[in-house]
Amino acid sequence: NGSRPRAVAPASLPWEERLALIGSIGAQKGSVSTVKITLIGRPGKVEQRGQCIITTMQSGRIPALPKGLPVPSSASTTYSVYISVMQWRRVEEASRDQDDALILEGFPLLDNPSGTIAVFVLSATTKKLQAAQRQAVSQKAGSSAPGLQEAR
Repeated sequence: NGSRPRAVAPASLPWEERLALIGSIGAQKGSVSTVKITLIGRPGKVEQRGQCIITTMQSGRIPALPKGLPVPSSASTTYSVYISVMQWRRVEEASRDQDDALILEGFPLLDNPSGTIAVFVLSATTKKLQAAQRQAVSQKAGSSAPGLQEAR
């Protein structure tokens, strides 16, 4: 019989073992040139202080992770979101629409005193605003097509 024994897939890293592994890495850290996080969802209560809008958002579900990765025991993470008034004005009305969702890209920073991940928003839009923008681009591209056909 020419069948070979199957290789046994290595077990996933148990979530509980991560701290020991991180400790064994020690000071041998790599470097990061860019860090970005994207939050897609609905804002909580909104407060304004000067030119800064502050809200919180919370995630509670773990997505399907690739095989072999540790699966966290809890997925509840709170994000403190800091967004400029100018950016907020573009999405404020849409944020009230229960059928829409904010799409916020920003710089994340662990904020130990608040127990949250602070997100300093660099780009703000919503799902519906993105869809409208794609449709406008599509219509603009479509409106130039008849001129091309007439030239033939």
